[in-house]
Amino acid sequence: MLSIGFVNVLLYLFQRIYRPPIGEEDMDIDGIAYIAEAISNLANIPVHVYAEDELYYLFTNVSFEADPIVTYQEQIDALPKGVSYFVTSESSYYGVVSSEHVRLVVGPFWDVWPSNLTLQRMAAKLAVNPERLNQFIDEIRSISLLPLYTALKVLCMMNYVINANYLVLSDIIIHGQDQETITRELAEEDFSRREFRNPSATDHSSEQVEATITELVRSGKPDELESYLKSAPSFKQGAMSPNRVRSEKNAFVVSATLVSRAAAAGGMSMDEALTKSDVYINRCELLSSIDDIHELSFHMVIDYAESVMRLRITDSPSKTVLGVTAYVHAHLYGPITTEEIARSLYMSRSVLSTAFKRETGQNLSDFVQKEKVEEAKGLLRNTEQTLLSISTYLGYSSQSHFNTVFKRYTGVTPREYRRSSGTTLPSFGR
Repeated sequence: MLSIGFVNVLLYLFQRIYRPPIGEEDMDIDGIAYIAEAISNLANIPVHVYAEDELYYLFTNVSFEADPIVTYQEQIDALPKGVSYFVTSESSYYGVVSSEHVRLVVGPFWDVWPSNLTLQRMAAKLAVNPERLNQFIDEIRSISLLPLYTALKVLCMMNYVINANYLVLSDIIIHGQDQETITRELAEEDFSRREFRNPSATDHSSEQVEATITELVRSGKPDELESYLKSAPSFKQGAMSPNRVRSEKNAFVVSATLVSRAAAAGGMSMDEALTKSDVYINRCELLSSIDDIHELSFHMVIDYAESVMRLRITDSPSKTVLGVTAYVHAHLYGPITTEEIARSLYMSRSVLSTAFKRETGQNLSDFVQKEKVEEAKGLLRNTEQTLLSISTYLGYSSQSHFNTVFKRYTGVTPREYRRSSGTTLPSFGR
């Protein structure tokens, strides 16, 4: 049964069908706001309404300390008129419908939930008070999951109201410029376009190439994998659809399945491996260029290999070592003790410490601190969080303790590291 709110929205839209689109002489911003509020209430996601590039309304059931949209405001503002969307590095979406004078932004929303670590890093970018970190994560998770296609269909309907322009999903799927955004945000590094196959190379069986790729993912060797992909031999691939783009997408799904299983065999949790696979497949379905599909494929396999590499600190880690690394990476934002790790693995503290040292050659406490320092480097380079906030985020008892640990493992203080990386220091807590 349709809700009263949804019926009212439909009635309003039907009325708009017999009226001209919004223009300079007739900017029904309050009517747009009415629909935006209904969408927010029905879908339980934030909706922003802008008039002449100024925020006019924000409808949300979540009281954010910092609005997540601010991190990507510049990219969203640059999106073209009509219906479009933006994909963030946290795999969240912002759907946008705009005219010359009015812009409606739906988001952030997800179609699958990101990990807690991803949301913790998102909070750090937004300079959320570390004391409110858990509350911020709870607020984010209170937003309803929403399939991207559903959101885009709603925006197509809104586009008809605002611009009197009829669009369907095939009119707004991602194109080359958007792919550049995915490339930058997803991998967080710049590199030139590469393809899996070299047409001038000798044919090899697809099984041989797949076996090499999955083994390099399983063993967590992204550098070797990247070198292999740059000069990977070509192979004859069976056509899985008469349509070439559809065939490449089908092949991508197969690749995502293979590398996700390889990553799970290498130590990644099955839940994390499958969640990452879902995100990549959803991205692929929105592509229309074969080159873009190949590029996303490259990102995917390297991403999986890097994720496994962070878990595998020896060539053939035991189940115990993989359990330790998985726990540490999942709990970087907060205090980590040997007792807690041992308890999670159903081992005694002394037995775990001895086994870890014997297999890896390093003390468990040293490993924990090194991983925290690596995370701190990213925060120092990529955010303007104060040193005090970063130390609090990462579970240090004080900023001075953080400074001491950071210098022990890097040879420089956090402030010196930030300056050398070219990041502008915030005014407080340097």
